[in-house]
Amino acid sequence: VISPTAITGDMHCINKANFALMHWFGGELHPRFTNIQTHLKHLYSGNDIFEYKHYRTRKALFEFDKIIRSIYTLKYLHNPKLQRNIHRSQNRIKAYHQLRSAI
Repeated sequence: VISPTAITGDMHCINKANFALMHWFGGELHPRFTNIQTHLKHLYSGNDIFEYKHYRTRKALFEFDKIIRSIYTLKYLHNPKLQRNIHRSQNRIKAYHQLRSAI
């Protein structure tokens, strides 16, 4: 039985909830950032606690996702080994798809 703890992906795996959902279920989402400068604009810092008073589940999920995504982005920037591992993983997936297409 294989129980992955982290899932890599390209930029298509990023949406408003995937980081939070993976976090809640004990996993991590590790996308490969193609342009890190673009993602630095998405670093998040919370608002005043009273601004969240009327948030409902969906909005709260999206806000939590921003926090988890920001933490991952900072880890990604700080850890070249993580970047290399994710890059290698994505290259293996692309190679598999090319082989499958050739067959």
